[in-house]
Order: sequence, then structure tokens, then C-alpha cells
Amino acid sequence: MLFSNYQLEILVNNRPLEECVEPFEAGKSTTGPSYVFNEFTRKRIENNQTVYAAVTEPGVPFKIRYRLPSRVLCKEPVMAFVYVDGQHDNTYSAHTGPSSVQNVRESFYNYAKGKIYNFMFDITLWVDDGSVDQNIEVGGQGAVSVYFYRAMHLRQNVIPADIDFRSAKIPESRADLGLKLSTSFSEKPISVQPMHESLLAPTSLQPLAALHLHYRAASWLIARNLLIPSVNKSIALSEVTSNNSHDTKMNIESAMGKKRKAREHDIHVVKKGNGEQRHNNSDAENVVKVEDDNCKYIIIKTEVDEQGSSGRTK
Repeated sequence: MLFSNYQLEILVNNRPLEECVEPFEAGKSTTGPSYVFNEFTRKRIENNQTVYAAVTEPGVPFKIRYRLPSRVLCKEPVMAFVYVDGQHDNTYSAHTGPSSVQNVRESFYNYAKGKIYNFMFDITLWVDDGSVDQNIEVGGQGAVSVYFYRAMHLRQNVIPADIDFRSAKIPESRADLGLKLSTSFSEKPISVQPMHESLLAPTSLQPLAALHLHYRAASWLIARNLLIPSVNKSIALSEVTSNNSHDTKMNIESAMGKKRKAREHDIHVVKKGNGEQRHNNSDAENVVKVEDDNCKYIIIKTEVDEQGSSGRTK
């Protein structure tokens, strides 16, 4: 998704998932609307669409790629906080200049226990409504979220947070939201020591931007006419044989025509599949893979509020 030059994508096999949109409705979304904050007018500009990423199969790892406009970094540095299904590992990525506008995350970290938790799509575990705490303060179920905050340079020691990550248990009452998939976390040990200091601190409780990209099963999106199948999928879904090739051609042309028409009216969704991901593993202090030497993950104990707040150092 692309909104006011802030970008958020979900990658599988290093390729962005196909996206589609529908008008935003508070009762039908697990998050609030995506928005940017104008620092001059002091007003929020909200996206009037919910953006979905189409997941074709469970059991596959994924990455989260996000980008902010370089003009934002001409003033002061920015901190970016990533949430998956409302979960967060109390770290941020530091964006300090034009060369660090983009970053990729594929895992959460528990530095206190020396563990890494890689992201993976999985089948949702449904439970009775009364057996799970439904209170998610930031982000939401079935979504990846990134919050960007204006920051200043400030070196301070921090204590690693001890957080274990598990698949969300979703109440059956939310089945109408299409939450057939959730995120599971593949646990592995960390062999390097983390940085026990923070180099940035937020200067405002108001995010510069908040992006929410919802992920759903492709079959659910197709059934709701939000996603038009590709050419190959159109043939499979049409259940045609070689004896009615004329019908096959008509199905394909009709599907592609609808897809072009939908994209003409879609001003928020941009797919980018070009470019190779670059990792820097030469510096052990970086701990995790990043796309730029100036963009590192730093441990910080934070609190974030969905209503327009930021990380507050404890």
C-alpha cells in the first residue's frame, strides 16, 4: 500500500503480495484508518480505504517492508515501530537520513531470552468469545502496522523486554471479518548480543503516520469480489476444458478487463516487485537484517497508544 508517499508491503519469497481495497468502515476493520499527520496544519489526513494483501497459502514465512518519504528526514530523524496482529517487540528502526528511508523486518526479538521469532502465516485458532482477551490497543488482528514518530538523538541505556510471541486466539464472533489466517512465530535462538542502549527518543506523542495493511486469504477476497484472479487463476476457477476454449478466452478477457477498471479507480494501492533486497550482516551490533547501514534495530521500552501517541521511554 502507498499513502501520501509512505509505503507498507508484505513480502513472500521477496515479492509483494497482491493488494486490493474496499471503503473503510470502522465496524468492519480490526484497526483504525491509516493516516498521515501534517506537521504544518496539525491535522490528520485519513485513508478512506482498507487495504488488503492477498495470501495464497498458509505455512509460508513473510517479511514486512516499509518506506517513508525522504523529505520527512530532512528535518529530524524518525523512529518506526512495527506491530503484527497487535503484537510488538519493543524495538524500533532508526531512520536518520535519505539513505535510510526503507527497511525490512522478518521477525520479532526477545533479547532477554536470546530468541528470535520469524513471521509466518498460519491457520487461525478459533476460541469461544469469553475465553480470550480481545483488548488490542495498537494495530489489530489480521494486520501489520507501522507507526512513524519524529525523534531526536539521545543516547540512553535500556533493559531488554522479556516477551514471548504466540499466535493470536481469535473469538468466533469475529469470523465475519475473514480472519481465517493469523501470524505464527517460528522460534530460534540468537547467537549474537544485542545493543543495550537507545540512540533516539521520540519528541512527540503524535505519530507522523500510521499504516495498516490487512492480510486475508485470497479465496476470501475473491469471494467478496475484492480481488480479480490472475489469468492462470481465472482458467482454474472457470473449470473449463479444452473443448470450450472460446469460453475460456471470454472468461480471461472479462477478468482482465475488470482488473484494469478497478485499478483505474484505485489511487492508494501501488505494487512494486522490482529491486533486490540487500542485507548487511557484517556488523554484529545490527543483530537483525536491515536494508541500509544507517537503519538499525534498537531496543527500547515503549508504550504506544492507538489514539495518536508514540513510544515513551520508560
